[in-house]
Amino acid sequence: MKSATGNPGRRLGAATLALAAAVLLTAGAAQAQALRKISVGMQPIVNGPIYIAIHEKYFEKLGLEVNLVKFTSGPAQFAALAGGQIDLAWGGMGAFSLAKANGQDLHFISIFMDYNPLQALLVPANSPVKSIKDLVGRKVALVQGSDAHYGTLRTLAKYGVDPKSVNIVGMAPPQQIAAMEKGDVDAMYIWEPFITPVLEKGGRCRA
Repeated sequence: MKSATGNPGRRLGAATLALAAAVLLTAGAAQAQALRKISVGMQPIVNGPIYIAIHEKYFEKLGLEVNLVKFTSGPAQFAALAGGQIDLAWGGMGAFSLAKANGQDLHFISIFMDYNPLQALLVPANSPVKSIKDLVGRKVALVQGSDAHYGTLRTLAKYGVDPKSVNIVGMAPPQQIAAMEKGDVDAMYIWEPFITPVLEKGGRCRA
């Protein structure tokens, strides 16, 4: 998981929010009379450090008042960050790299953690897809520009499958689950906390 910063002032991105805040506001911030309000992007995954920082008033000690803004993916956060809707964001290395390659003005601050073990390529319980090579000619749902997208391409390459032979369908995690349940897609590359409910309903992990 990687973090980034944008132009000086409003736009900042961070995987470790407390660290990002410390980088954003140095010793001068501690002397500020009023709290500076910032909007922080968050996803329904690995949020413990954020809530701990808020509970322990780490942000307040740095002169910050935090407003949490919920997102379901890194690319959505980076887009909001680039557009000035939020001040801090965090997302995967793949999402960060693609955003930078597409011209978004983001700068890396810190690595938060390796959450690759929290991602997986899933198929329905009765799926004929038994291996990665079985994905040829089938539809795979994922968040385009995300770590899942990057992971899918790497997985296909690992097993010698041409990415052009697989139909990539871009959609947010909740929509991916609904689409796979209806049979509109054959597989999805997704992350927690969306993986567990799918597995509990009989879904199978293929990578």
